[in-house]
Amino acid sequence: MEKAILLKEGKRLEELSERLGEAIRSSLRRGDILNRYGSGQFLVLLINITRENCGIIERRINQKFMAEGQRTGVQYHINSVICEA
Repeated sequence: MEKAILLKEGKRLEELSERLGEAIRSSLRRGDILNRYGSGQFLVLLINITRENCGIIERRINQKFMAEGQRTGVQYHINSVICEA
């Protein structure tokens, strides 16, 4: 059974947020934009990207966040919206 952990505040949330933020920062391309939206929340703007390349960046973030097989017990979600002209 998988158990979701909800961290609303505290040192553990801050540690994991920093770790996730670094995983995101090191996974983005030049010109993409990252903003910390709130406690444990990030907003990422990927410019001129395909749905396939979004998946590549998502996998990079996952690999870096879960480096060396360290399990955090934390679930996170990535949502995307693609606007085509």
